[in-house]
Amino acid sequence: LHFDYYKSYSGILSDSIVQSYFATKKINGKTYILYQNITKAYATDDREYNEPEFEAILNQVTDFYRRKVYLTIAEEIVSKGVYNTPDKSIKEVEKFVNDSLLKLKASNSEVRSSSSFVDDIHDIKNNYIKLRDNPDSVTYIPTGFNIIDDKEGGFRPSELVYIIGRKGDGKSVLMLNLAHNAWAAGYNVMVFTLEIPKEDYERRFVSRGADIASNGLKRGTLDECDSARFKKFLISTSEGKTMDGKKTGDIFFVDVPSKCTPSFIESQIELTEKIKGIKYDVVIVDYAGIMQNDTFIAEKRHQQGQIALDLKRIARKHG
Repeated sequence: LHFDYYKSYSGILSDSIVQSYFATKKINGKTYILYQNITKAYATDDREYNEPEFEAILNQVTDFYRRKVYLTIAEEIVSKGVYNTPDKSIKEVEKFVNDSLLKLKASNSEVRSSSSFVDDIHDIKNNYIKLRDNPDSVTYIPTGFNIIDDKEGGFRPSELVYIIGRKGDGKSVLMLNLAHNAWAAGYNVMVFTLEIPKEDYERRFVSRGADIASNGLKRGTLDECDSARFKKFLISTSEGKTMDGKKTGDIFFVDVPSKCTPSFIESQIELTEKIKGIKYDVVIVDYAGIMQNDTFIAEKRHQQGQIALDLKRIARKHG
């Protein structure tokens, strides 16, 4: 109801409009009751705003809209009779399906905030004063590389950072170091490895944290000194500490051999956070170039752009 009305009139529904829709049988009783529940949950006058209830109903409406789109797609496929149609008709169906999925994806977009810059000047000034007077309140996640941290302060929550380089330039090694340094500084880190096996990533992580040769770990040829450091690192890590006794965060590796999409990454973040009862501050994906899109995008040059946008949305949503 909301989607259809807004699409037709670009306006806001009111009680009188809904009542007229119901009276003229443009909507059924179930939809009418749903609208009443929404307005009750999203009260704006003297009634109290019930955010959890409103979010639940909003999800219900969104789910209904998604089902409607998928039903329309199914009806289009059946009506065209794709089993006995010429190639031209199949291409028309493919275009219809792709356009419908893109519109569905677009319907999930939202404006985070909007206002005139002049209206925001007072807030900008006050925010700066707060930061100036309370430097400890500035939240940056250190990279562990002084040349970056001194100039940039590190990474800010909600940022998406792409590391780009040729094959063999050391992207994975750099990201491993970023993961280790954030973990050692007390932040929770989740690493998605799409190409390198999880066991290799973990071995490299141990090598970095214990400051021992990765090759020795791989071959079982650590000398006496490195063996002692290896043992100390495992013990301190199990106690939630670095080898010099500082509190660490949680490090969590996810091995994804194929078909990794932004939606899969987001679902794994939410599932792991729910199970472990913690929030992950840093999520590393190695690497985006072999990820897949959630929806079909024909032109390859647009695929990575959409993946970047989806990852940015996840970063903003989860901070």
